[in-house]
Amino acid sequence: MKIERIEAIPVSLPLAKPVRMAGSEVATAQNVVVRIETDSGLTGWGECASSPTFSGETQGSLLAAIDGFLAPAILGEDPMRREALHAAMDRRLSGNHGAKAAVDIALFDLAAKALHAPVYELLGGRARDAARVFWHLGNADPDADAREAAHRARDGFNFFKLKVGTTTVDRDIEAALKVREAVGPECDLSADANQAWGVAEAIRFARGAEKASLCFFEQPVPADDLQGMAAVARLGVVPILADEGIFTAHDVLAHAREGAAHIVSVKLLKAGGFTGALRAVHAAETVRLPLHLTGKVAESSIATAALVHLALAVRDLQYGVGITNHYLREDLVAEPIRAVGCQVHAPEGPGLGIAVDEDRLRRFRTR
Repeated sequence: MKIERIEAIPVSLPLAKPVRMAGSEVATAQNVVVRIETDSGLTGWGECASSPTFSGETQGSLLAAIDGFLAPAILGEDPMRREALHAAMDRRLSGNHGAKAAVDIALFDLAAKALHAPVYELLGGRARDAARVFWHLGNADPDADAREAAHRARDGFNFFKLKVGTTTVDRDIEAALKVREAVGPECDLSADANQAWGVAEAIRFARGAEKASLCFFEQPVPADDLQGMAAVARLGVVPILADEGIFTAHDVLAHAREGAAHIVSVKLLKAGGFTGALRAVHAAETVRLPLHLTGKVAESSIATAALVHLALAVRDLQYGVGITNHYLREDLVAEPIRAVGCQVHAPEGPGLGIAVDEDRLRRFRTR
């Protein structure tokens, strides 16, 4: 089996409602879908969301990286040789983890289809039948966050992540306390600052929101400030989760060495797809840092399926998985992935288990 064609497809996907976070408000997802076709007739699909303030990749740079560098590195090759192909992409282009993730996911989809197996079998096999899902809260005022949380709790969600760092520390403390009151003590609640604060502000929030009983406080200070992360972690008020600072296995080990995190978040777009994500996961297991897996707001069911397969395969998933396709007004697949209550299952069938709706893909593509 040989790779005959690689196409990078830019899409613009509207969200059902905007999601606010520190530094940005996302109303439309500017993603890139990758389609890899082989001489055997099999097709593999991958996807990555653009994230200029997070991964440094725009939709334009994703397209340029895939079309100009990554596709030529693997065209004509056997897609079953995934490690060798990932090494070839690394030799051709440094960094650009999101672009590599989209290609890597498509290669795993192809390989699993060729073996008539779900992708999670290529990741070590299924460790669980379903993964626990959280719901993002990112509204303009604390009362709106509380109302949305109460509504989703009635739908069966019992795990929430509150976006903070968008206005003032006092407003965010108020939001955390109001959401806790709205969902009661039985639900898990976390907060994500997306690097918004310095150490003093982060500590003030952690102490002020202590009665909200947060299960973790995500990336309170900039990703490159491991000493700042360690200072907040030493406070001991709430477990600290590292996200924007975790791209590779090396980053996991650096955070462990500096005491800069109690938990690490692995994203496929940060790790360069399954190949890098497995290395980061195994590094976290080695240093006994619990895992949190999540996607970027907002991916379609293509990237979401990939994330769910990873979530079912990892050994320890103490802090759940954040799928993001349910924030979209419309998906790119025939049967979108949906959490049932607070649990999500992998789609049935070989590969990722999804069927891309070509009509929707044409409607939302921008080039």
